[in-house]
Amino acid sequence: MLHKLTRLAGAVALAATLVTTSTAANAEDKKVLLKLPVYFGTHLPGLGTTPKWLAENLKASGSSVKVKVYEPGKLIPPKEILEAVSKGQVNAGYTTPGYNTGVLGNG
Repeated sequence: MLHKLTRLAGAVALAATLVTTSTAANAEDKKVLLKLPVYFGTHLPGLGTTPKWLAENLKASGSSVKVKVYEPGKLIPPKEILEAVSKGQVNAGYTTPGYNTGVLGNG
């Protein structure tokens, strides 16, 4: 089950790498769409603002990476985000470890 956490961390690292390496010079490169289901509604201060901020800033920068934020339950149930990322059903997810206690198991 540690594999699930490793895969999630890898997806987050990949997204961060794509975000930081995307420039206007790479505009002709293939577009990347990250479907990002979130555990918290984007209307919540603090908890829900990060995914919305990321999507807006990538759009404003002209990045080849786009983020489509899905409010809780619109794409998958919030409690299934970690599992969906680990199975490859979605390529990113925004949740918190506190709600995934026991999901990762002992490895």
